[in-house]
Amino acid sequence: MTAAHAEGFGLVRIPVAPLREAPAHETEMGSQVTLGTPLRLDSLVDDSWWALQTPCGYRGYIHKSSIEVLSEAEAHRWRETPRLVSDVDIARLSDPGTLSPAGYVPYGGVVELIDTIMPGIIEVRLPSGIRATANAALFISLDEKGARKVNNETVEQVIARGYEMLGAPYLWGGTTMLGPDCSGFTQLCWQEAGILLPRNASQQAKVGVEVPSMKEARRGDLLFYTSPTGRVDHVALYLGDGKMLQSSGYVFEGTMNKADATPTCPYYARKPALIRRLAGVVPPYSFADNSLYFNE
Repeated sequence: MTAAHAEGFGLVRIPVAPLREAPAHETEMGSQVTLGTPLRLDSLVDDSWWALQTPCGYRGYIHKSSIEVLSEAEAHRWRETPRLVSDVDIARLSDPGTLSPAGYVPYGGVVELIDTIMPGIIEVRLPSGIRATANAALFISLDEKGARKVNNETVEQVIARGYEMLGAPYLWGGTTMLGPDCSGFTQLCWQEAGILLPRNASQQAKVGVEVPSMKEARRGDLLFYTSPTGRVDHVALYLGDGKMLQSSGYVFEGTMNKADATPTCPYYARKPALIRRLAGVVPPYSFADNSLYFNE
């Protein structure tokens, strides 16, 4: 295995790309990145795999076919240009000339805004340079998302995003609404408030402020669960009244109270070992403060 030092900047050029734990297709998928996600490229391994860092600080390997490498000048221009973020699980794209299908942008994916070509219809540019049209209502501006503040209103939006994923299958390393793992699920939820949580549950357990007990827990708090050895191995989003949303097997609403269990809200026997609150707290990661998304 050889690594060529080639530090730089890249954008994900396909709808969803797997991040591997080692530079080979057969290795574990530790995470995913979506279309237009900016990446800090560290080195190119065996002329095939980029070692990289994501905006939330996660490190992994991605095949070079999934990346559009930008020069320093191109990266600076991209960080200055008007950009849009998909606000739905899948935002469909059309070819500007034929109106035939031209791909899709998953939730959180980023495209450049070129123009509004008619009321409600926009033309966008993908990282590959391809142009497409889309329904403007399916996107919000990256600037708007970055300007969101953590308050009671955005906490409810965070929870609403979680409910939109009900029934999605659990996928180890998954970070899309179609199949998130437990920490991918809470990451997606809190993106709604303009927050980029760290990738793994053990890292998320260090964000925000600690809540002393379930008596003080509020809607939107993160519930963390530990293994017999004390390692944080699961996270859920608290709803209040002993209920939570989580991805464990699939995304579902569960309850800590046996008496409140129903077929659609089953009893969840594990008890949280730690509770963290983001509401009113500025975490270390946000769209607005991230130098991969915006020029300093």
